[in-house]
Amino acid sequence: MGGRADIQLDVRVVCATHKDLEELVKQNKFREDLLFRLNVFPIQVPTLRERLDDIPEIVTHFLKDNSYVSANEAPFGFDKSGFEALTTYEWPGNIRELRNILERAKVFFPGQSINREQVTQTLLGFNQNAFFDHVEENENIWSVLDELGGAERGHEADERAPPTAKDFSRLFDSSNSVDVRRLLRDVEIVLIEKALERNAGNTSEAAKDLHLQRTTLIEKIKKYGL
Repeated sequence: MGGRADIQLDVRVVCATHKDLEELVKQNKFREDLLFRLNVFPIQVPTLRERLDDIPEIVTHFLKDNSYVSANEAPFGFDKSGFEALTTYEWPGNIRELRNILERAKVFFPGQSINREQVTQTLLGFNQNAFFDHVEENENIWSVLDELGGAERGHEADERAPPTAKDFSRLFDSSNSVDVRRLLRDVEIVLIEKALERNAGNTSEAAKDLHLQRTTLIEKIKKYGL
């Protein structure tokens, strides 16, 4: 800009935005001359909520991607009611949110045909209680977890020592079985969420608190859709 001679370039510039640039120009928040230079061949891509009927095909396309299911994992899918639940959701997070939902489904429902209830309560609502088959068993397990640790009776709750690995064997005192994978996953999710909360979303500091590499923490955040 401001030069006296043309400079020949052999490049192609591709830009994307979810903002209304014309409106931003009116608000003096985006340069009008830059918009004119970029807006040579505009392509309007509808949001996911504007093409809900395409969701089954989009999901099928994503599930063909090997990154969703590795060789040692059971593939998953959605039954008719599951797809209906997906197509009645408004998808404020657009296609990224759909990808997160599929990542979550891979973790929670391997090898299953996911139905409406599982979609609404677990994948969209992320209701962790839905991971347990029996509410009564769930309540018994977590009530025992509340008592784990090294505190003596009469001590304040915030003075309790955290439970040791051996303490978890007491879960069998109130239940005949314990879903180890679900329990460890839930504990990991809670600790990651708390670490992120106490560090205002700073993944580097949260990773230090969790004794994890930052890249490992980021992968877990993606994995659980946090």
